[in-house]
Amino acid sequence: MEFDEMPLSARIEGIMQFFDKSTSLLDVSITIGQQNLSSTCAVSIADPEGAISDKLITHSLVNGGIPILRDPSQSQPIATSQGSSVGSSATGGSRVADTSLPPNRAAFLDMIAWAEGTAGENGYRTTFGGGLFNSYKDHPDLTGELKYGGVSNASGRYQFMAIDPPTWENCKRALSLSDFSPINQDKAAVYLLQQRNALGDVDAGRVEAALDKVSYEWASLPPYRYPGQGTKTTAECVAYYNDRLKLYQGGSITPTQKSDLKQAPSTPTTGSNETEPVKGNRLIIQWGDSMFEFFHQSTDYDFNAGRTTLSGVGIRWILNRRPRNKTFQGKTFRQIAEQVAKNQGLKLDYQATYDVYYEFVSQDGISDYQLLKREAERAGLVLSETSTTLVVKSLQNLQDTTLVLEYRQNVISLVTKDQAVDSTSQDFGTWTAQTVGSKVDIDAITGKMVQSKPDIDPTKSKDVTGAAAKQPTGKLQAGTEQAIDKAQAKWKRVRGLPTVVVIPLSNESLSIQPMQAVRTRGFTPFLNRVWVVDKVDHSYSAATTTLQLYTAVSVKDESMSLSTGMPVGNVPSLNGWQMPLGAGFEVSSVVGDPRPYGKHSGTDFATPIGTPIYAMANGVVSHAAYAGGYGNRIDIKHQGDVVSRYAHLDSMAVRVGQQVQRGVEIGKSGETGIGTGPHLHVDLFKGARNLQPGDLGLLDCSRRGVFTK
Repeated sequence: MEFDEMPLSARIEGIMQFFDKSTSLLDVSITIGQQNLSSTCAVSIADPEGAISDKLITHSLVNGGIPILRDPSQSQPIATSQGSSVGSSATGGSRVADTSLPPNRAAFLDMIAWAEGTAGENGYRTTFGGGLFNSYKDHPDLTGELKYGGVSNASGRYQFMAIDPPTWENCKRALSLSDFSPINQDKAAVYLLQQRNALGDVDAGRVEAALDKVSYEWASLPPYRYPGQGTKTTAECVAYYNDRLKLYQGGSITPTQKSDLKQAPSTPTTGSNETEPVKGNRLIIQWGDSMFEFFHQSTDYDFNAGRTTLSGVGIRWILNRRPRNKTFQGKTFRQIAEQVAKNQGLKLDYQATYDVYYEFVSQDGISDYQLLKREAERAGLVLSETSTTLVVKSLQNLQDTTLVLEYRQNVISLVTKDQAVDSTSQDFGTWTAQTVGSKVDIDAITGKMVQSKPDIDPTKSKDVTGAAAKQPTGKLQAGTEQAIDKAQAKWKRVRGLPTVVVIPLSNESLSIQPMQAVRTRGFTPFLNRVWVVDKVDHSYSAATTTLQLYTAVSVKDESMSLSTGMPVGNVPSLNGWQMPLGAGFEVSSVVGDPRPYGKHSGTDFATPIGTPIYAMANGVVSHAAYAGGYGNRIDIKHQGDVVSRYAHLDSMAVRVGQQVQRGVEIGKSGETGIGTGPHLHVDLFKGARNLQPGDLGLLDCSRRGVFTK
């Protein structure tokens, strides 16, 4: 899909405000970070009269400041904020979620929901009989949440059936819908109108004609094709439709059947049995095939430019809201992360392959996210997030995107530095400066900002002023240090050559996430390697995606793991080696044989062109290019500062920076470079010293002849 053809829209979920390229949307930029303070976005909107900013700021002040998101798929709020409930009204919860719909279609869908009894705030998550489901992942009967028992599995605002008949499955397949979210329910309902040949009648305002056709789809609509189902007359439906149409056309609303809107209370309850979470201001950006979700944090209006800018931040902002003084005793990092996530109403997705154990750990006047970030860095782990989930990963979770960044093909620019990255201080300056402060509330009446005090743990701190308790950061359980040392060694090994690559913005680039791997090709040899994505920036105005990358530069304790089947594993001791060829190889020249230029440095194996060549041990590819008399040459760095070199290859199957495992095929033998015929030349080095295969516990190849493996 070409850049100009890629759809782009932004909307604020709690206020139902929608913007796209065809209306007021001017610019969008998105940052997705791995170790940064948070993922962020900025949405720029044409607002010459200030109407958009007026609406958003007025809404914020009326509701006690910008509300914190409370996700409709969760039974607990993501975060609480005094006076920050989002009120419901006849112009709010009963509207369609897809605010891009034309007025006629939106009004007709509202009428269907009214007839089905799902026109209220919770209509999109209502099941047959009035129950509520908790997740929009899919139709609740398909996720197992409904556990259909034979009455009806009708669910959602338009009471879609999952089976008997598979109405929702048919819509999902036809429209390629990813979930059961409100906007997808609206799309599916419009699709059903089209399938019943009623969409033309709806668009033309022929309500009675449309009702006649769609009554086969929705039993609650007149003229009632199924006995005992309908409750509304045709006249009532038309009157309700006309009221809704006036609303969408900008007029006032006095619904004919106002009592049936089933509006939620303006202020939600906060008890433990809360089951009706209120939507907050989630800023959702749909870009190409990708969707990005942020918390709407600020609205900035520039009168001279006639422009309003909406800023959004990720979950970490919520976790950074206020410092706390707490001490965790006898806990693991996973248990602490679970407790913090639960307190914030989040899910924890723990993907790391190991855990860290503490005798105790102190939060000591820092925020939840500062605590998790500090201990994650200590343990060699990485925090990331989605809109409702906190994710913990380790290097074993790296995913290979198979994306190749190729010179003069899809790379606009590339800048690299030969320096190591200090993971203990990365982004720490800005992170500290922006997160230590307490939360600020806006008084709904006066509009003044009110500073809140930090939380105090009464069991650990006698200080009533809110000052941080003076406590040590914590102590690891015995034996845990070794696991952390290994994890840190991995990070030190991969955090090198910080590089910035700019590529054209596309559906493929929009799907790239931190902690994934990409590859480069067509550059100088040291740049053609495997890279880890650290940070991603998308810019609509520049039509570019900027990737901040780093890569492996040396071998430490263990090899990095990629989840795509790239053969990797633990770096073995020096006796964990194998020969580079299969059984029946012939040694044609040994180390020390005389040559016109001196003594032979390695071992030659007589092999036909195209014979598979295998890595002799786990390691990192440090050279993979043509090298004069060596021809096509591959060098692999192994543990213990040992290097294996493979020369005169016909083809190479690895790149610089790639992690390889003992026994994986790295290329084919040939006769490139200088030689007297097809053969494989193998050098083994440890510093300046040449090694024999026998020095590594392999077969003694100090004599010529045919060897069996």
